[in-house]
Amino acid sequence: MSAEFLKSLSNDFVKLLSNVEDYNVIIKVGESPNILHFKAHSCVLRARSTYFHSALSSDWVKTDGNFIVFEKSNISPEVFQMILKYLYSGTICLENQNPTRLIDLLAAADELILTELVNYLKEYLLTYHDQWIRGFLGNWTKSLDSFTFSLGVESENLKNSKLSRIKQSNSRMAIFSADVRGPCFGNRDLWMPNYNNLSKKCSSRNSYYEKNIIDSQEFDIEDYEVFQVSQKHLVKERKI
Repeated sequence: MSAEFLKSLSNDFVKLLSNVEDYNVIIKVGESPNILHFKAHSCVLRARSTYFHSALSSDWVKTDGNFIVFEKSNISPEVFQMILKYLYSGTICLENQNPTRLIDLLAAADELILTELVNYLKEYLLTYHDQWIRGFLGNWTKSLDSFTFSLGVESENLKNSKLSRIKQSNSRMAIFSADVRGPCFGNRDLWMPNYNNLSKKCSSRNSYYEKNIIDSQEFDIEDYEVFQVSQKHLVKERKI
């Protein structure tokens, strides 16, 4: 007969993060000016994550003296701190975390090949944030009349204007809308970022519409306008 003492093991292991001793890995996380350095142990990271098992192999690592230096600029320090605690303790607390943070955590866990955590996060989001997920994923609107339009660089000269209509074969995916972003067109023909990340530029690439209406693949959100054209039907009065 065997007994398991996983809780005490988890509690003892997580102490390694608060009282770091004998660490040999420094992980630089985030982008300037929000960068934090995390201290960790390569044996724990390699054992808990197949991603780190490969990334910290002798063929890939960068060293600074006796320390392995690793960078993850595409993950926020707040998210990585949660992941690091999960790697050491096997526990994670999702209470009081907004859905956007959970999506960022899911993306990071997927990148680090933490399959157990990815599956748990998916189930958690569908259970407790179902309505938000539906809004985040959004919906496509079918339209044969949708078009994109640009006045060109010299907006006072209409000869520089361009108009591009939705291709009939792609009409089912003419317009995309979601709670977290405004209307977008086609398969990134004209696409705006999420409301919580408006510092990023809008993007444009020819796909479901007839042609490009701008030369650049990125543009500022201030140049992005959406309008709806309504057709008025005139009804003649008949005198009796």
